[in-house]
Amino acid sequence: MLVTDWAEIKDLHTFHKVAATHEDAVRIVMQRTSVDMSMVPEDTSFTTYLIDLVRQGAASVSATRAVLTGGCPLTTPRMGAPVVARAGVVPQSRLEESAGRILQLKEDLGLLDNPFPDPASPLLGTVGSREDRDVALELARESAVLLQNRCGQRARARRAALDAAHRA
Repeated sequence: MLVTDWAEIKDLHTFHKVAATHEDAVRIVMQRTSVDMSMVPEDTSFTTYLIDLVRQGAASVSATRAVLTGGCPLTTPRMGAPVVARAGVVPQSRLEESAGRILQLKEDLGLLDNPFPDPASPLLGTVGSREDRDVALELARESAVLLQNRCGQRARARRAALDAAHRA
């Protein structure tokens, strides 16, 4: 199962500037990656956009079926051509893959049977410890990789690594 860094999907639009909108960032992530969960618990926009994108995908499938069966498909306003797909739709199967991985991990961890931690567990006191933060910082530093320096990407990669290290 793959979980994003904090607000990283939204950052594709607001920080990295590779997506035109937040909804576009969700589309890119769901079409081009295997991300299963957005790590922003108080912001439900990822879920809202994803549901809309899945519904748009279902509408495109319906339009395609109408074209293939001789029905009356939707048409584009300018060209009059059948709408068989919209750039940016997410198939329901993609959502189901992620849901399956999330549920499998919860099952493997025993969270479906016992979703709340034991308040007496000694591990609860270690969450967010200095040692955890040091390990997170080291992992962030080790994971920054520049494969090829084109158009000043080295400075951008360094800035992204510093940002990731700062978040840790």
